[in-house]
Amino acid sequence: MSLCPQCQSQNRDGAAICRTCGTPLVAKGPRMCPSGRHPMDPSWTDCPYCRNAGAPQEVGAGRPRTMVEPEAPAGRGRQRTMIEESGGGPAPLLQPQGQSRRGGTKFMSEGAESAPPDPLAVSRPVAVRKIVAVLATYSWKPEGQVFPIYEGRNFIGSSTECEVSLGSDPQMSGKHATLIYRNGIFMLDDANSMNGTFLNELDVLEKQRLTNYVQFRTGATVWQFIVIDPAGMAAGQ
Repeated sequence: MSLCPQCQSQNRDGAAICRTCGTPLVAKGPRMCPSGRHPMDPSWTDCPYCRNAGAPQEVGAGRPRTMVEPEAPAGRGRQRTMIEESGGGPAPLLQPQGQSRRGGTKFMSEGAESAPPDPLAVSRPVAVRKIVAVLATYSWKPEGQVFPIYEGRNFIGSSTECEVSLGSDPQMSGKHATLIYRNGIFMLDDANSMNGTFLNELDVLEKQRLTNYVQFRTGATVWQFIVIDPAGMAAGQ
């Protein structure tokens, strides 16, 4: 209730003039609770907000911290920022768990070459075969051409998979003939070629033994066969 300063009559809260004497009343704000924090209805005898706490509380005392989750950039984990209103300053940022920081991307400079292959990363060792003879021919180049003959089986033909590969002979099959060295013996055999293999101008229909400096022909290519003695060369050193 509002008390008139002139006639001391009681008027309702919010009245502009006294109902008894007409004296203007000074406007006052709403009635507040004893703690000064909550506006009070005229019919209330005590503050229901402060009643829950059991006693009047000081302004700003015991308020919980507010969790604020700001908008995070696309593609990155969002961070939670804890702001304590009573302290007046932001708390440290909390990093999301279970995520590692991504390192920067490194770019190679222009013209830089990739690292050489690791020599230890070879899947299997390369078999080493000893040279035991050579084949020489003057059929296609005046200065001649020389091809090594290795231990074991040697293919002669126009295919690049052959140990003796000669693509200039149009009559040479892909795998034309085989020359085998085993236990000190050289054997020549035709590999079902189209134009045949000839030793001393005789058609090789089955394996034939080769001697040093003998000549034979595959297609239109004439070969000179020369034996190399690796053991004798090693002993001479």
